[in-house]
Amino acid sequence: MISPAKDILVVMAKAPVSGQVKTRLCPPLSPGQAAAIYDCFLKDRLREMSDLAGCDRAIAYMPQTAMSRFETYANGSFDIFPQRGNDLGNRMHNIFVDRFREGFVGVVIIGSDSPDLPKSIITESFQRLSCGKTEVVIGPATDGGYYLVGMKRIYPELFADVPWSTDKVLTTTLEIARSLGLRTDLLPEWSDIDTYHNLL
Repeated sequence: MISPAKDILVVMAKAPVSGQVKTRLCPPLSPGQAAAIYDCFLKDRLREMSDLAGCDRAIAYMPQTAMSRFETYANGSFDIFPQRGNDLGNRMHNIFVDRFREGFVGVVIIGSDSPDLPKSIITESFQRLSCGKTEVVIGPATDGGYYLVGMKRIYPELFADVPWSTDKVLTTTLEIARSLGLRTDLLPEWSDIDTYHNLL
């Protein structure tokens, strides 16, 4: 049974299938090369987070048929569960809802597009949530999105009517948070690797 006062980090990930991940790296990379790079991103991300102290760790994977592959990635250091929902916002919303229903107090979600993100930033995100002065913590990405979002209760509005995969994601999310009167903390800005230019 889960402790009633435990935090959890959730890494959102896709199976590294050629033609289905990192498509904005193509060209100049081939779909197979892009998938291989994403596989490295994911392994680096999970390796960095595998010994993160003070919280549980999980991988939210897609597609649902990729369970056996992600059991290998998890290597006993992460729980795994499939993502559910028909867009990114809906899938993140459902992760928060399900983890809070399981009894977790603080939930932080990150992607797998920032392979060099240090675990010290994850620790800081939980610290900010636990201080009692922050309701939402966000890690801004240099492309106008965010690499991390964390909270201690669900605010569904933060995941509705957001222009996902655009440079307006962060500003829209912050505007929604302000309209709800939420106390929001921003972490250090970090790079997502989405295009070939980001690799250089």
